[in-house]
Amino acid sequence: MPPARARGWPIACAEGCAEMAAEGVRGHGRGFAGTGSGDEAGVGGKGGRGEEGGVGSIRWGMAIREVLAKLVTGSTLGVAEAAGAFEDLLGGLLDDAQIAAMLALIQARGVTVDELVAGATVMRRHAAVLPGLHDGRDPLPGPILDTCGTGGAPKTFNISTAVAVVTAAAAPPDADRPVFVAKHGGRSRTGRGSADVLTVLGVNVDASPRVQARCLRDAGICFSFAVHHHPAMKHAAGARRSVGFPTMFNLLGPLTNPAGATHQLLGVYDPGAALKVATALSRLGSERAWVVHGEVEVTRQGGGNGGVGGGFLEGTGGGLGRGRGWMRCRSVA
Repeated sequence: MPPARARGWPIACAEGCAEMAAEGVRGHGRGFAGTGSGDEAGVGGKGGRGEEGGVGSIRWGMAIREVLAKLVTGSTLGVAEAAGAFEDLLGGLLDDAQIAAMLALIQARGVTVDELVAGATVMRRHAAVLPGLHDGRDPLPGPILDTCGTGGAPKTFNISTAVAVVTAAAAPPDADRPVFVAKHGGRSRTGRGSADVLTVLGVNVDASPRVQARCLRDAGICFSFAVHHHPAMKHAAGARRSVGFPTMFNLLGPLTNPAGATHQLLGVYDPGAALKVATALSRLGSERAWVVHGEVEVTRQGGGNGGVGGGFLEGTGGGLGRGRGWMRCRSVA
């Protein structure tokens, strides 16, 4: 495996493709080795009406009504089923009622790691990525870090943006061990989202992917405004506004960094989601990540189950409290 493909998204797509193929998926979509159409349409393929006709049918052999009927019993979706549902959602083939029902049923039951991995893999294939970071021609001399969190909790201070700026300042491109911070984020209903904060500070949050890549190389930090990198998410916007509560998309956002972040510090709004998100990152090819929850977003834990472990870190000064979280650590050499 060439070094450039041992980091970031290429390995995640490869793992996702293999996993879906193991479940009997025939077609492949954007980011994989081919395309599908008609009855065999895979991820990213055109059509999607299936043998039953009817707008909103899933291209992986399960109509959306079948998916909802399965979810309403409390059952979970396999990787291929979830990927098919998300492909049709992001392709604009589902209506707001179907999207809201699917998100609400998954939220009520609790999202699974398979559903997170499938959703993230599909979103990554639809994303507008930063160019030239993982093609092997001019690799960055350090890890790409994202500090994007899930949102969905009361917010008085945007710690993820502050951490991004401090980290980039402490380990600039000319440092012995530089860290390149690709801060992924958006606006918030509270007015304290990353894009809100950076706009007030005079940052051009609407910079193109190419400009972001140049900023990352030259300054060691860039901001990737989620709305510009995930345009297909517009199809879920109405349903998400209507339900008014956090959904699995809050967890998926930090799993879909458009710079292909290899390292993450990820705060979650729900402590019950921490281990699931950490495990999903492991399966998606992340090299190292801390997934944390607590009044103070600090945690550290090594070892554990298959590279995923959890625990507490007590603050020793400065008024730090006690945080809980999960760390995922694995070499992808």
